[in-house]
Amino acid sequence: MSELTDGDRQALAAHGTLTAEQLAARALHDPTFLPQFGNAAAQRMQSVVASVVQQRSKRFLRRSRSFTEGNFRKHGLDFFVLFFALLLLAGIWRDIRVPAPGRAVVGKSGIAPFHVIADGDFRLSCKNNDSPSPEFARTITGHYSSEYLKPCDPIDPKKLSSGPRLSTEINGRILVRLKVQATAIFNGMRPPFRAALMVSPRERATTALLLNDLMVLDLQKDGDGLSAIVAIAPADELALASYVARSDLLLVAAQP
Repeated sequence: MSELTDGDRQALAAHGTLTAEQLAARALHDPTFLPQFGNAAAQRMQSVVASVVQQRSKRFLRRSRSFTEGNFRKHGLDFFVLFFALLLLAGIWRDIRVPAPGRAVVGKSGIAPFHVIADGDFRLSCKNNDSPSPEFARTITGHYSSEYLKPCDPIDPKKLSSGPRLSTEINGRILVRLKVQATAIFNGMRPPFRAALMVSPRERATTALLLNDLMVLDLQKDGDGLSAIVAIAPADELALASYVARSDLLLVAAQP
Protein backbone atom coordinates (compact mmCIF):
# COMPACT_ATOMS: atom_id res chain seq x y z
CA MET A 1 0.00 0.00 0.00
CA SER A 2 2.78 2.37 -0.96
CA GLU A 3 0.28 4.87 -2.40
CA LEU A 4 -1.06 5.64 1.07
CA THR A 5 0.23 8.22 3.54
CA ASP A 6 1.04 7.43 7.16
CA GLY A 7 -2.19 9.15 8.13
CA ASP A 8 -4.14 6.93 5.72
CA ARG A 9 -2.61 3.79 7.23
CA GLN A 10 -3.37 4.95 10.77
CA ALA A 11 -6.97 5.72 9.84
CA LEU A 12 -7.40 2.30 8.24
CA ALA A 13 -5.72 0.56 11.18
CA ALA A 14 -8.29 2.15 13.47
CA HIS A 15 -10.90 0.27 11.43
CA GLY A 16 -8.98 -3.02 11.62
CA THR A 17 -7.74 -2.79 8.02
CA LEU A 18 -4.01 -3.50 7.70
CA THR A 19 -3.43 -5.04 4.25
CA ALA A 20 -4.36 -4.23 0.67
CA GLU A 21 -6.48 -7.38 0.47
CA GLN A 22 -8.39 -6.36 3.61
CA LEU A 23 -8.90 -2.86 2.20
CA ALA A 24 -10.22 -4.23 -1.09
CA ALA A 25 -12.54 -6.66 0.67
CA ARG A 26 -13.91 -3.91 2.93
CA ALA A 27 -14.37 -1.44 0.07
CA LEU A 28 -16.05 -3.96 -2.23
CA HIS A 29 -18.36 -5.14 0.55
CA ASP A 30 -19.30 -1.64 1.80
CA PRO A 31 -19.42 1.16 -0.84
CA THR A 32 -19.69 3.79 1.95
CA PHE A 33 -16.41 2.76 3.59
CA LEU A 34 -13.95 4.83 1.53
CA PRO A 35 -15.86 8.16 1.30
CA GLN A 36 -15.74 8.63 5.09
CA PHE A 37 -11.97 9.33 4.89
CA GLY A 38 -12.39 12.37 2.63
CA ASN A 39 -11.99 12.70 -1.12
CA ALA A 40 -8.18 12.84 -1.29
CA ALA A 41 -7.59 9.84 0.99
CA ALA A 42 -10.43 7.90 -0.64
CA GLN A 43 -8.84 8.34 -4.07
CA ARG A 44 -5.50 7.03 -2.80
CA MET A 45 -7.23 4.06 -1.21
CA GLN A 46 -9.20 3.53 -4.42
CA SER A 47 -5.90 3.15 -6.29
CA VAL A 48 -4.93 0.35 -3.90
CA VAL A 49 -8.31 -1.35 -4.40
CA ALA A 50 -7.97 -1.02 -8.17
CA SER A 51 -4.51 -2.62 -8.02
CA VAL A 52 -5.85 -5.57 -6.00
CA VAL A 53 -8.77 -6.04 -8.40
CA GLN A 54 -6.37 -5.91 -11.35
CA GLN A 55 -4.17 -8.59 -9.77
CA ARG A 56 -7.22 -10.73 -9.13
CA SER A 57 -8.30 -10.27 -12.73
CA LYS A 58 -4.94 -11.50 -14.01
CA ARG A 59 -5.20 -14.58 -11.81
CA PHE A 60 -8.71 -15.24 -13.06
CA LEU A 61 -7.57 -14.89 -16.66
CA ARG A 62 -4.63 -17.25 -16.15
CA ARG A 63 -6.92 -19.83 -14.62
CA SER A 64 -9.37 -19.39 -17.49
CA ARG A 65 -6.92 -20.02 -20.34
CA SER A 66 -8.60 -23.28 -21.07
CA PHE A 67 -11.63 -21.28 -22.18
CA THR A 68 -10.07 -21.18 -25.65
CA GLU A 69 -10.06 -24.97 -25.55
CA GLY A 70 -13.80 -25.13 -25.01
CA ASN A 71 -13.98 -25.26 -21.20
CA PHE A 72 -16.14 -22.16 -20.69
CA ARG A 73 -18.48 -23.87 -18.23
CA LYS A 74 -15.59 -24.91 -16.04
CA HIS A 75 -14.47 -21.31 -15.54
CA GLY A 76 -17.78 -19.50 -15.88
CA LEU A 77 -17.83 -18.74 -12.13
CA ASP A 78 -14.45 -16.99 -12.40
CA PHE A 79 -15.78 -14.62 -15.03
CA PHE A 80 -18.93 -13.99 -13.03
CA VAL A 81 -16.90 -13.07 -9.92
CA LEU A 82 -14.66 -10.81 -12.01
CA PHE A 83 -17.67 -9.06 -13.59
CA PHE A 84 -19.32 -8.56 -10.19
CA ALA A 85 -16.10 -7.17 -8.70
CA LEU A 86 -15.78 -4.67 -11.55
CA LEU A 87 -19.37 -3.52 -11.00
CA LEU A 88 -18.68 -2.92 -7.32
CA LEU A 89 -15.48 -1.07 -8.20
CA ALA A 90 -17.44 1.23 -10.52
CA GLY A 91 -19.93 1.90 -7.73
CA ILE A 92 -17.16 2.79 -5.28
CA TRP A 93 -15.59 5.15 -7.82
CA ARG A 94 -18.94 6.88 -8.24
CA ASP A 95 -19.54 7.17 -4.48
CA ILE A 96 -16.15 8.84 -3.97
CA ARG A 97 -17.17 11.67 -6.28
CA VAL A 98 -20.83 11.87 -5.28
CA PRO A 99 -21.23 12.18 -1.46
CA ALA A 100 -23.71 9.73 0.03
CA PRO A 101 -26.94 11.75 0.33
CA GLY A 102 -28.58 10.02 3.26
CA ARG A 103 -26.26 10.67 6.17
CA ALA A 104 -24.66 13.34 8.33
CA VAL A 105 -22.69 13.48 11.57
CA VAL A 106 -22.61 16.01 14.38
CA GLY A 107 -20.06 18.82 14.01
CA LYS A 108 -17.03 19.43 16.22
CA SER A 109 -18.96 21.34 18.90
CA GLY A 110 -21.69 18.78 19.49
CA ILE A 111 -25.39 19.65 19.62
CA ALA A 112 -27.03 20.61 22.92
CA PRO A 113 -30.46 19.25 23.91
CA PHE A 114 -33.31 21.23 22.36
CA HIS A 115 -30.92 23.27 20.21
CA VAL A 116 -32.57 23.97 16.87
CA ILE A 117 -30.24 22.37 14.34
CA ALA A 118 -28.82 24.66 11.65
CA ASP A 119 -26.60 24.00 8.63
CA GLY A 120 -23.39 24.69 10.56
CA ASP A 121 -24.12 22.03 13.18
CA PHE A 122 -23.40 18.98 11.02
CA ARG A 123 -21.28 17.68 8.14
CA LEU A 124 -21.04 14.66 5.87
CA SER A 125 -18.38 12.81 7.89
CA CYS A 126 -15.81 13.32 10.64
CA LYS A 127 -12.97 13.20 8.11
CA ASN A 128 -13.98 16.30 6.16
CA ASN A 129 -16.28 19.32 6.17
CA ASP A 130 -18.30 18.36 3.09
CA SER A 131 -22.03 19.00 3.33
CA PRO A 132 -24.67 16.27 2.93
CA SER A 133 -27.22 16.56 0.18
CA PRO A 134 -29.76 19.39 0.50
CA GLU A 135 -32.55 16.80 0.57
CA PHE A 136 -31.11 15.08 3.65
CA ALA A 137 -30.17 18.39 5.29
CA ARG A 138 -33.82 19.46 5.17
CA THR A 139 -34.79 16.40 7.24
CA ILE A 140 -32.69 17.61 10.21
CA THR A 141 -32.46 21.42 10.03
CA GLY A 142 -35.15 23.15 12.07
CA HIS A 143 -35.52 20.11 14.34
CA TYR A 144 -33.88 19.29 17.68
CA SER A 145 -32.84 16.36 19.85
CA SER A 146 -34.02 15.87 23.42
CA GLU A 147 -30.54 14.52 24.29
CA TYR A 148 -27.00 15.84 23.81
CA LEU A 149 -25.42 14.67 20.55
CA LYS A 150 -21.65 14.16 20.75
CA PRO A 151 -19.26 15.29 17.99
CA CYS A 152 -19.13 12.80 15.11
CA ASP A 153 -22.28 10.98 16.26
CA PRO A 154 -24.46 9.99 13.29
CA ILE A 155 -27.67 12.03 13.12
CA ASP A 156 -30.85 9.97 12.82
CA PRO A 157 -33.79 12.15 11.68
CA LYS A 158 -36.18 9.66 13.31
CA LYS A 159 -34.75 10.54 16.74
CA LEU A 160 -35.30 14.29 16.31
CA SER A 161 -38.43 16.34 16.95
CA SER A 162 -41.16 15.34 14.53
CA GLY A 163 -43.38 18.42 14.72
CA PRO A 164 -43.14 21.69 12.77
CA ARG A 165 -39.65 22.96 11.90
CA LEU A 166 -38.35 25.91 13.92
CA SER A 167 -36.02 28.76 13.01
CA THR A 168 -35.72 31.54 15.63
CA GLU A 169 -38.90 30.91 17.65
CA ILE A 170 -37.09 29.86 20.85
CA ASN A 171 -34.03 32.12 20.55
CA GLY A 172 -33.43 33.91 23.86
CA ARG A 173 -36.03 31.87 25.70
CA ILE A 174 -35.47 29.98 28.94
CA LEU A 175 -35.98 26.20 28.98
CA VAL A 176 -37.79 24.82 32.02
CA ARG A 177 -38.98 21.33 32.97
CA LEU A 178 -42.40 21.43 34.66
CA LYS A 179 -44.65 18.80 36.21
CA VAL A 180 -48.15 19.63 34.99
CA GLN A 181 -51.57 18.08 35.47
CA ALA A 182 -52.74 15.42 33.06
CA THR A 183 -54.78 16.66 30.10
CA ALA A 184 -56.01 15.19 26.82
CA ILE A 185 -56.06 18.51 24.98
CA PHE A 186 -52.76 17.88 23.24
CA ASN A 187 -53.19 14.19 22.45
CA GLY A 188 -51.84 13.45 18.99
CA MET A 189 -49.90 16.71 18.75
CA ARG A 190 -46.19 16.44 18.11
CA PRO A 191 -43.94 19.05 19.74
CA PRO A 192 -42.98 21.75 19.22
CA PHE A 193 -46.25 23.63 19.58
CA ARG A 194 -47.49 26.78 21.30
CA ALA A 195 -49.52 26.58 24.50
CA ALA A 196 -50.47 28.61 27.58
CA LEU A 197 -49.83 27.71 31.22
CA MET A 198 -52.45 28.11 33.93
CA VAL A 199 -50.75 28.51 37.35
CA SER A 200 -53.28 27.97 40.15
CA PRO A 201 -52.01 28.59 43.72
CA ARG A 202 -53.17 26.11 46.35
CA GLU A 203 -53.77 28.87 48.93
CA ARG A 204 -57.22 30.34 48.96
CA ALA A 205 -57.82 33.91 47.85
CA THR A 206 -54.64 33.94 45.82
CA THR A 207 -54.77 35.21 42.27
CA ALA A 208 -54.03 32.69 39.52
CA LEU A 209 -51.39 33.35 36.90
CA LEU A 210 -51.73 32.79 33.18
CA LEU A 211 -48.66 32.62 30.96
CA ASN A 212 -49.82 32.65 27.37
CA ASP A 213 -46.49 32.67 25.53
CA LEU A 214 -45.01 29.17 25.86
CA MET A 215 -43.45 26.81 23.37
CA VAL A 216 -43.80 23.15 24.37
CA LEU A 217 -40.73 21.21 23.22
CA ASP A 218 -41.41 17.86 24.87
CA LEU A 219 -44.41 16.33 26.65
CA GLN A 220 -44.31 12.92 28.33
CA LYS A 221 -46.41 11.00 30.83
CA ASP A 222 -45.03 11.24 34.37
CA GLY A 223 -46.92 9.28 37.00
CA ASP A 224 -50.39 10.79 37.39
CA GLY A 225 -49.42 13.89 35.42
CA LEU A 226 -47.22 15.07 32.58
CA SER A 227 -43.61 16.19 32.36
CA ALA A 228 -43.16 19.13 30.00
CA ILE A 229 -40.11 20.89 28.63
CA VAL A 230 -41.23 24.42 27.82
CA ALA A 231 -39.48 27.51 26.48
CA ILE A 232 -40.69 30.61 28.29
CA ALA A 233 -40.09 34.28 27.65
CA PRO A 234 -37.46 35.86 29.97
CA ALA A 235 -40.09 38.32 31.20
CA ASP A 236 -42.13 35.43 32.66
CA GLU A 237 -39.27 33.76 34.56
CA LEU A 238 -39.59 35.60 37.89
CA ALA A 239 -43.37 35.36 38.00
CA LEU A 240 -43.30 31.63 37.33
CA ALA A 241 -40.52 31.02 39.86
CA SER A 242 -42.54 32.72 42.62
CA TYR A 243 -45.61 30.57 41.95
CA VAL A 244 -44.39 27.16 40.80
CA ALA A 245 -43.58 25.52 44.17
CA ARG A 246 -46.99 26.33 45.68
CA SER A 247 -49.26 25.93 42.69
CA ASP A 248 -50.90 23.38 40.41
CA LEU A 249 -49.87 23.74 36.78
CA LEU A 250 -52.05 23.03 33.77
CA LEU A 251 -51.18 23.40 30.10
CA VAL A 252 -54.03 24.88 28.07
CA ALA A 253 -54.44 25.72 24.41
CA ALA A 254 -52.95 29.07 23.45
CA GLN A 255 -55.27 31.70 22.07
CA PRO A 256 -54.57 32.55 18.41
